[in-house]
Amino acid sequence: MPQLSFHGVRFEDVQAISSALVATLADAMDTTEDNFILEVNPSVQVQAGELVTPYPFVEVRWFARGQAIQDASAQVITHALQQQGYAEVEVFFLPLSEAAYYYQGKHFANT
Repeated sequence: MPQLSFHGVRFEDVQAISSALVATLADAMDTTEDNFILEVNPSVQVQAGELVTPYPFVEVRWFARGQAIQDASAQVITHALQQQGYAEVEVFFLPLSEAAYYYQGKHFANT
């Protein structure tokens, strides 16, 4: 279920790291690899009226798993992108409520 949205990151770079990244995150998050969604969002960023090189950041939407797992996950994502040449990377987590997340019309709370 973890959904990673990449901004300011080239599709080819996410594609290159996708298998190893998901395998490592699945282990860190104690879930299976088939639960992950990786999404690449082309970014156009503007500053003072000028196009600028997009700043890389990753949004992680997930059911919160605690600070230690979140910290480890952020490190894994950051390291993977640094290996692709991104010197600076921001990662932020958007925790989802199980009662507000539905699959096949049924929410995940109390299941």
